[in-house]
Amino acid sequence: MHWRIKPHNALIYQREANIRVGKNIDEKEKYQYDSLRQIAENYFNLAEDYNEEIKELLQKLLKDATWEEALARAVAEILENKWMKDFSVLYQALVNKELWPSQKIGIARAMSVIQDQGNVLLADPTGSGKTKFATTLAYTLFHWLGENGYKDRSNALIIAPKQVVENWEQEQLPFKILNKIESMGKLSNSKGKNIERLQKDIEKVDILIIDEAHNYLNWKSQRSLRIRPKRSAHIILSTATPINKNPNDLLRLIELLDIDNLNDSDLDNYIELRKQKNKVIDPEHIKNLRSYINQFIVRRTKKELNRMIEREPQAYKNSNGHNCKYPKTHPEIYLTGETEADKNIANEIQNLLIELKGINYLQKLNFPAYLVNDDEKKQYLVQRFNSAPALANFEVKSSLRSSYVALYEYLKGTDDACREFGINSPKSKSGNILQTLKKCKQYLPQRKFPDEWLEKEHHWILDEQKYYEACENEIRIYEQISNLCLQFSGERERSKAKTLVEKADQYNKVLAFDSTVITLDYIKHLIDERKSDVDVIVATGQNEKNKKQVRDNFAVEIKERDKKLIALCSDAMAEGINLPSAKAMILLDMPSVLRIIEQRIGRLERMDSEHKEIHVFWPNDSPEFSLKGDKRIVETLIATDNLIGNNVDIPESIYRKHLKGDFTTENFIKAFQEYSVEEYEWQGVKDSTQNLFSLIEGTEALISKNDYDELKDVDASVKSAISFIESVKTWSFFAFRGDSSRSPKWLFIDEFNKVSTDFSEISDKLKIYLDVKTIQQRRWNEVDTSGEISRIIRKLRVQEKNVLPEKKKRALIIAERILKSIEGKLTIKQRSEKELIRRLLALFGPDQNDNSIVDYDKFAELWLSVLQPALDEKRNKQLRKRKVITLRDLTEKDINLDEKILQNIYDHCQVATTLDEMIAACIIAIRK
Repeated sequence: MHWRIKPHNALIYQREANIRVGKNIDEKEKYQYDSLRQIAENYFNLAEDYNEEIKELLQKLLKDATWEEALARAVAEILENKWMKDFSVLYQALVNKELWPSQKIGIARAMSVIQDQGNVLLADPTGSGKTKFATTLAYTLFHWLGENGYKDRSNALIIAPKQVVENWEQEQLPFKILNKIESMGKLSNSKGKNIERLQKDIEKVDILIIDEAHNYLNWKSQRSLRIRPKRSAHIILSTATPINKNPNDLLRLIELLDIDNLNDSDLDNYIELRKQKNKVIDPEHIKNLRSYINQFIVRRTKKELNRMIEREPQAYKNSNGHNCKYPKTHPEIYLTGETEADKNIANEIQNLLIELKGINYLQKLNFPAYLVNDDEKKQYLVQRFNSAPALANFEVKSSLRSSYVALYEYLKGTDDACREFGINSPKSKSGNILQTLKKCKQYLPQRKFPDEWLEKEHHWILDEQKYYEACENEIRIYEQISNLCLQFSGERERSKAKTLVEKADQYNKVLAFDSTVITLDYIKHLIDERKSDVDVIVATGQNEKNKKQVRDNFAVEIKERDKKLIALCSDAMAEGINLPSAKAMILLDMPSVLRIIEQRIGRLERMDSEHKEIHVFWPNDSPEFSLKGDKRIVETLIATDNLIGNNVDIPESIYRKHLKGDFTTENFIKAFQEYSVEEYEWQGVKDSTQNLFSLIEGTEALISKNDYDELKDVDASVKSAISFIESVKTWSFFAFRGDSSRSPKWLFIDEFNKVSTDFSEISDKLKIYLDVKTIQQRRWNEVDTSGEISRIIRKLRVQEKNVLPEKKKRALIIAERILKSIEGKLTIKQRSEKELIRRLLALFGPDQNDNSIVDYDKFAELWLSVLQPALDEKRNKQLRKRKVITLRDLTEKDINLDEKILQNIYDHCQVATTLDEMIAACIIAIRK
């Protein structure tokens, strides 16, 4: 028991005693209970009537609001991030940091996700400042852990692609936290003690930031297998690349974000889908998994970010202090310059390609694990034999589209190409399909199926002599193509070099991209021969010095505006690197993967660009060299997409709308623009808080933006804005304020007592239920205010656990199960421990009329602090590394719940903050 005098406000003479005891536990507590009751009665006898003053205070704290005021307050709790001001030191640091409002809002949203789910996916588009966003988020999380008693859990590790490690180092300099930054390449290439040390860091770290997270979606890759953080860690994933291309991507991402955040039904689906892998699965399951990811994602589209800039343009400055915004992109077409003779040679090559079988793609005819029955396997074989010639065709045509030098390298290897064309290229050796086929013809391909499964036309692969003859014919075709390759005039490549110089004269700084490194080296060679006053840098994944030169010369802060410079880049430079001082970009080749084009353009299409407009030049290849000439090949590869990876990546709906008729450059530009604007590959994955803007903006808005701005801060001293309305249905909506320990939340209870907590879902419901034709505003004096509030508070108490994130719900379920199991095994001699467990079990489901207050969010956190380490240990001990281990698998054998741990949980679990005390705004609909 303790006493204290509160020297503040009108309560300066209040006496107070605090203790929590039970009436019927034991003699000692009964004595304490009776003593405390006597003290309370004495206080009551000494007390003075203060009812009128209390009423006055409550009227100041509770506002009889219109539903518009209550809704504005509810939206403001999320969008205005007032709860972050509880972090006084942190908030001031964020104010002083040069952050855009979009980044500040993103940090608040990300912290809200982390507080609920533990992990977060940052998926803002290319050029939105994600590195600064993620670095500041780590700093915010560091402070949040410290302020909530977890200073020992605030060590951070950042894993990023090598080319952007320097960006991360620069962004974290202003912060006083010890982030460790490691290159992603170490996970793939390191051996011995280096990788052991890095893996230990990953397994022990408490804040793990993974940049370009899409690089870890293939769980079989070396780097993915080495990413195994403990489940108690907070994981921040960052990517601008769509992650729902196929079910495997979704499953891997869910694994990284922590599968315990799935509800029981979705967790069962996840485990089943993981067994099936690529098998055709129920689209509803995929929809549910995407919906699950929405709980973790912070993503604003380019459209949304530009709208945010329009709201307060002066708040968005780049490092030069200039206003910034995503620039308008102008697509333009340039001629590629091939001669008629070149076109004829390309046609001859095309005719030769018709005979190819694609033998190098048929060397291992194994079946994926997800194919179960014989009919599926037979169909798979048909697809393999159909796609192999198409792939062989595609490799030749895409190499030729890059340059005839690239084609020669593909045919005969890097060394032969460099000698033939007089290039001194530092690139690693590649190509030489002729050498590959000479090795292929030595042995029949591996196969694990009965011979009769093959179509009759494919039986040549079973007979040694016929197979050998097929290999010899394939080699002969490639030799003929290599002879034709040397007959090209080279005008196509010289024309591209000339275009580059002209654009550099016009725009000073020009970026150019091509998928083949040797083409870049050759074009530099051609530009150097012209002896122009333009500097040229070839930047690829293998040349660190040149990559740094390009980054330095194309940064926002660069002062040499008049310097003429061409950066010839491979696609290793198309991801994660900011090159916004360039005003023009040239596509030297035409990728069949729209995402690669988007990544390339994203190097200069950035929020901090110095330019209001940028120019992207697309190659107007003649049909003999273009994707138009590959139409049949591309259609075959689209039909067998699961066999060929990323060679072709065009969404079906875009293909049918823009490319089914013709693969012209103009049509491809239209296809790309729709792909980029409509974000097809992000379909079904979205940041649910973005729907809140639809309540205050646009044609479906319930209140205007002007009204919102006026109402969101009305009477800041008001604790809760409460609105009563009459409606044809009985429902209620609540907005709970956030604080330094928890994030703001919404809750909607419909007429069937069904609960919704998702912002997006609730936004949609409000648009239906707040129909001005069917509702009527009521004031407090027009309804049974006390009765209605009491009724709704009882509803809240019932729903309190349902508001918790799935992982916290599961933690409470598992904890209760383990406690009951332990209690059943305790002996009479362990009376005190048994009594303690009985008290704890009583907290899992108190009576609605019980005045003891349990903060279930905090209660779940306390249990997770004990359960998570046990889960980490169980996962590390598992023999089958791909087996799914979740909280559901924990038993009392996995965890040491001694009396000291249990007492600590009991002592810290009950606080006087319940959902009804956290209400910032609510709308209560009573039946007419």
